[in-house]
Amino acid sequence: QFKSVKYTHEGMTPKNRARLAQFDHPASIAVLVNLPQKVVDDIEANGSLKVAAARRMQLACAVAILLNIPLRVKNLASLDLDQHIQRPAAGKSGSWRISVISSQVKNEVPIDALLDEPTSALLQLYCQKYRPLLFAGKVSSGLFLSQTGTKKGEGAVAHQISTFIKRESGLTVNAHLFRHIAGFFYLRANPGHYETVRRLLGHKNIATTIAAYTGAETDHSFQNYYGILAKFKKPS
Repeated sequence: QFKSVKYTHEGMTPKNRARLAQFDHPASIAVLVNLPQKVVDDIEANGSLKVAAARRMQLACAVAILLNIPLRVKNLASLDLDQHIQRPAAGKSGSWRISVISSQVKNEVPIDALLDEPTSALLQLYCQKYRPLLFAGKVSSGLFLSQTGTKKGEGAVAHQISTFIKRESGLTVNAHLFRHIAGFFYLRANPGHYETVRRLLGHKNIATTIAAYTGAETDHSFQNYYGILAKFKKPS
């Protein structure tokens, strides 16, 4: 008798590879990376202090956070200004920090990371000028608020991010894809650096990272190798 063999998938799934294919062009990457600031500039230039502008600003902040820290959407939606976010003292500039304890994370690996200064400045602007427009008569410490002034649910945040990115940029990106974007592009630029990606994505075990991103950097590795060989080739 033969023992059954359990198939273990290695590498990125075809579906996720297809979703990432739109970023084969550097211009598409630039569009996504610059999207939050583009939206902020447009809102500020318009000068509108209405709920619609606040909602748009809120989603720009969500995308900016995901570009910095590829959170799972549940943790993103649950972000609380009192529990999870450390800000500079009033009147001072500087980076904001996101910290989530292990019991609130899917794999029980705590999240603790600094946002870059542009994203921190964007959040400062949102919290001071636009977020109060979403209170709807309530005061909440949630970062992302619904039309009733309460924290948005995970499903709402996920759906709204996808719709927002499609509307504002034409790109097809869901909230979870930001995790693959982070892993995929870091490994393309730094082949073999799985430990850094493990830390970036908060995987408990590096085997999880390797299994998910095996081959992600292969094309760039071969291109680098071809470049080495080209140095020794005689001109034709």
